[in-house]
Amino acid sequence: MTSSEAAFVASAEFHQGREWEENAKQILEDIGYTVIRNRELPDLLVTDKTRAVWVECKSKARMKQHPATGFNQRNYDSYVLAERLLGRPVIVAFKEPAENVTYGNTLDVLEQHIYGKDWGVVTFQYPEAFVSLDRPSNWQWLIEEALEA
Repeated sequence: MTSSEAAFVASAEFHQGREWEENAKQILEDIGYTVIRNRELPDLLVTDKTRAVWVECKSKARMKQHPATGFNQRNYDSYVLAERLLGRPVIVAFKEPAENVTYGNTLDVLEQHIYGKDWGVVTFQYPEAFVSLDRPSNWQWLIEEALEA
C-alpha cells in the first residue's frame, strides 16, 4: 500500500464510507436480500437467490455551487465495465453525512442525467437523476427495478 493509500484508509472519509456500506448492507439484509461485501468496486453484491445487482456506496456531500453530485471517472469506468462484463446492473447509493440524506439510482438512469464530465469527474443532475433511499421500501423498489432489468 502506498503512503497516499494508507493516508486515505486512515481518513474520516474512508471510515464514513465504510459505515455507509455497513448501513446499506444491513438495510438490504433486513428486507430479505443476501448481501456479499466485495473488496473491489462495486462494494456490494445483492441477490434474491436467483438474480443479482451490484450496489456502490458513496458517502460524500453534493456540490455546493451546482445542482449535481458524482465521483471520479476512473470509478465510473469501473462500474460500466462491471455491468458489461458481469451482465448485472450497478446501483450507486449516496449518503450525505452532514445532512443524513440518502439517494441513488441505477447507472443506466444516472447516465441519462449527466451534468458534466470535467477534470476526471463524472457528475449527475441532482435531484432529477435520483430516488430517495430514506426508507427500506424505497431501497426495495430500486433493487427490484434493477433486478428486473
